[in-house]
Amino acid sequence: MNAQTTSWSAEKTISQTILRTAAKFPDRPALYEFGGKGKCWSFAEVSAKVRAISAGLKSLDIGPGDRVGILSVNRPEWAVSYLAALHSGATALPLDALLKPDELKNLIKAGAPRALILSGEFYKSIGESLSVIVPGITLITMDETVSAAISLESYYDMEPHEGTPVAGSHTAVLIFTSGTTGAPRAVELTHRNILSNLEGILAALKFTERDKFLSVLPLHHTFECTGGFLTPLAAGASVVYARSLAAPSLVEDLRTNGITVLVAVPLLFEKMARGIQRRLNSLDQPKRAIIKTFNLISSASRKVGLNTGTSLFRGLREKAGLGSLRMMVSGGAPLDPAIAEFFEILGFNFLEGYGMTECSPVISFNRPGRAVVGSVGEIIDGVDVRIDNPNPDGAGEIMVKGECVTPGYWNNKEATSALFRDGWLATGDLGMMRKGMLYICGRAKNLIISAGGKNIYPEEIEAKLLESEIVAEALVLGRDRKSGPGEEVHALIFPNFEEIGIEATGDDAIGDDTSEMARVKELISEVVKDVNAALGDYKRIVGWELVSEEFEKTSTRKIKRAKYK
Repeated sequence: MNAQTTSWSAEKTISQTILRTAAKFPDRPALYEFGGKGKCWSFAEVSAKVRAISAGLKSLDIGPGDRVGILSVNRPEWAVSYLAALHSGATALPLDALLKPDELKNLIKAGAPRALILSGEFYKSIGESLSVIVPGITLITMDETVSAAISLESYYDMEPHEGTPVAGSHTAVLIFTSGTTGAPRAVELTHRNILSNLEGILAALKFTERDKFLSVLPLHHTFECTGGFLTPLAAGASVVYARSLAAPSLVEDLRTNGITVLVAVPLLFEKMARGIQRRLNSLDQPKRAIIKTFNLISSASRKVGLNTGTSLFRGLREKAGLGSLRMMVSGGAPLDPAIAEFFEILGFNFLEGYGMTECSPVISFNRPGRAVVGSVGEIIDGVDVRIDNPNPDGAGEIMVKGECVTPGYWNNKEATSALFRDGWLATGDLGMMRKGMLYICGRAKNLIISAGGKNIYPEEIEAKLLESEIVAEALVLGRDRKSGPGEEVHALIFPNFEEIGIEATGDDAIGDDTSEMARVKELISEVVKDVNAALGDYKRIVGWELVSEEFEKTSTRKIKRAKYK
């Protein structure tokens, strides 16, 4: 499929693009704190703070070639810090706020930022040790309660910095995609990469200054950063930072703020659908009969291109706190088609898409009015996709080319070389094209994707298991969740029977309820518990089992993973 041109044009850098929008809509609301219950930051305020923080960074002699880390939960200060880092000419280094302290320290050491802008809670948990990990690092806190670091607010009165000129090919951001043990791997995304993606998104969805987004996904996640932060601000829309993912506060945030667009992963939409369905099931029989009739009418009308669900279910949407919501965008993980169908019948534009961090990240998504449930939509403008070595059904590896594609992995020529084939980015995902729509058939990589859209790397968890002397071998796999799409982490463990001090007696031993085997299971259970405590919650091992023999291996001593999936 050939790339197309778009009518929406960006500036050369991300910060210039957002500041241009701010100049166009200075008095309009840009960012809302704490689910709309906190302060509202206008575009003029965002612009002023970006320039002022950039001046603060320049006073530290930070510029091109330097990295500025950002560590916090979603809040306006995260957004302006990110833009200020880019405005100074530096590279932003977003960090996952859900990681454990040791994991964060490892990534900070690998990224070696000149400065780290972080919230007070993270300063208290890891701040004191960072000067040893990264000598010369400057800590800048978002909260006044921390007196030992420079206050972000102290920069607000500085003479505005008008920006350090950099080329569109300059690295805007480094995104860690793996490696909280060993050598982490970071994707380089340039200003042009990300702006190209914005062009493709805005050309198709045409968000306006009247839209209001609810930000629920972590901002370090490329899907949220591009789709739920930069895209709305570039369009002049507003962003409300959700207070939490707890159902009551989430529904209240949606209702009280008049949210029009929700960008999220399938797990959230899954929970929303179940909540609405539970409410419908609690209705009396006559009302359930009416709902069933409405479902049939809406479903039938959709087949002929009509959206009667908008009027039929208006009352239901209002009661569910979704009355203002016009668009739901799902990405980051596989979606159960039944969820998309459910929301479409209720009258929503439910748009599933596909992408990867290395593509900034959007490759395709469905369009309003022509969404095809089960597909991940049409390829966006500016992106080329081809299917490599297709089978008789047309399924093969998805290959991508375009300005949104990363130049590679930072300081990792070997991984970069493996990422590309004949000038095309090899996604490692299997898919097919049908009538201009992309369909995902499966993943060729070992990557585990949680229901929440998180990337989980099995090798990392295996390495932690193998730190125990009583674990001889470990294999971590993703297993489909029993309810809904996405995967859970499961581990197969071959114990070091010799270290434990007992003799393995074959397959039957694992199933025996002998005191010796009970002791082995108890010991391994403690190992799993300790490993889980050292990992981010979304990476934790959900289920595990013992194996009584070594795993079958290749001639190079690599475990044959496919045999155990």
